[in-house]
Amino acid sequence: MQQPGLDIKSFNTLVKNLSDLPADMPRPALTKALEKGAEVFATAARQQVPVRNGLLRDSIGIIRKKGGKLNPFTMVGPR
Repeated sequence: MQQPGLDIKSFNTLVKNLSDLPADMPRPALTKALEKGAEVFATAARQQVPVRNGLLRDSIGIIRKKGGKLNPFTMVGPR
């Protein structure tokens, strides 16, 4: 299994893959792709955050927003 994380090479690959997505991609498929990508960032952030009592690490998660009819988006950060 590949270790989660994001270096410049994998970031560039991610950007290329995102730009290759069709403009008329069905919303459920787009939402699923956003969530899978966000999980990579969330996992990497949890692994890299300094841990004193674990509260910050445990608060890092995926925040899902609908963004209107055409623009779903996903954020990673403390909840």
